[in-house]
Amino acid sequence: MILIGQLAVLLLSVPMFYLIQIGSPPLTRLAIIVLTATEGLGFSSFSSFLSEQFDTKYRFSGSGLSYQLATPVAGGLGPIIASSLLVVYGLSSGIYVGVEVLIYTLIGILCLIPTVETKGREFWVIKSLCFLLITFLT
Repeated sequence: MILIGQLAVLLLSVPMFYLIQIGSPPLTRLAIIVLTATEGLGFSSFSSFLSEQFDTKYRFSGSGLSYQLATPVAGGLGPIIASSLLVVYGLSSGIYVGVEVLIYTLIGILCLIPTVETKGREFWVIKSLCFLLITFLT
């Protein structure tokens, strides 16, 4: 489900930000609704996905730490970059912000590719630390 949501955001990010850039209130509402719905596809199962990447001994610490370390990087840099694009390109920055979202989405998809189903598998601390590092870098 996460990959489906990521692919939907990948396909819709630039067109939806272009609709926002047009400045029409109905089109802006439509774009926000579509982007929020596609974002919900990815985040609906993210907490269970993240926690199952760690051994039960490290599950709470690993998922909590990786989520909290990744939030300032992605959640902090995203608005700063978008604001900078707005300063540089003015009201025509919608497409560039869409490209920024597209780049973040590609990073997310690249981080999803090496993950595998964890049912019945044994975990090692190294795998948990590697996943923590990947989550931190995205």
